[in-house]
Amino acid sequence: MKNLYGAYIGEFVEVVITKKYTIVFRYNTPESTLESYLLYTDNFKCFGICFSETDMQSEWGLMIEKDQPEKIKYACGINEDNMYATNDELKNLLGKENFISINESNGGYEIILHDGNSYTAEKHETYENGEIFPKAMDATADNLGECLREWFLGINEEINFNQRSIRIEINTPRHMYIYLISHRFLYCRAATYSTCNKGFFFLQNFRQNFHDKAGQSFMRKDNRVALKDAAEFMDENLFDPEACINAYGIYWSVSSFEKDKIILHGCGGDEYHWEKPQL
Repeated sequence: MKNLYGAYIGEFVEVVITKKYTIVFRYNTPESTLESYLLYTDNFKCFGICFSETDMQSEWGLMIEKDQPEKIKYACGINEDNMYATNDELKNLLGKENFISINESNGGYEIILHDGNSYTAEKHETYENGEIFPKAMDATADNLGECLREWFLGINEEINFNQRSIRIEINTPRHMYIYLISHRFLYCRAATYSTCNKGFFFLQNFRQNFHDKAGQSFMRKDNRVALKDAAEFMDENLFDPEACINAYGIYWSVSSFEKDKIILHGCGGDEYHWEKPQL
């Protein structure tokens, strides 16, 4: 079979496969749950799981209150010495190999999960050798958009099983993925993005975001929206040098820059520092 590395997108599923890590997002129709899984690409072994209830009748999903812990389940780890799971169902999935399979089918792909449910998808990106590398160039007023895209690329990882903490970020030319599980904070998200000299714009199509077991769970009703170029939805007139804008999508505007750093206005008063990679 051809190179499996890449991003696969379907109506109810999204999978990103790199040389080391694979992330799977899906809407489980019978259960009305959003599910995200973190796998080692080698043997597709599962070591991160997040389940959350959602309401697919709502474009923006379900807000979960702190007194509804049963609506969120999660797990991380690959053996008894460094495992955490909120119930036995998830515990039994940790360490499971061949968690997914992918087969070419009718010009697209069939993605089969561990429970036998299958989904059709289109391969949207391909990563040569399963790797994604940033590019380094000095920032100028004329190339800020290019720097925001190229500096951003690649895979970032922080894993500490003993602290019940996993954080994997995969940033590709058109998509941004994050998989974070810790004892207080869960954040599993897929989004498309576009950049320009005014800033960074992104659209979230899958989101599980919980702090102290309160937060939001949603997927766009048809996840194939992620096949579209985010630039189609970006309005450069909405970039505001003083603030983050939440409109149809999120706008992080350039606040200032130096040749090796760009500062963006995030939301809620946050600032994000994009730094030129050291290659």
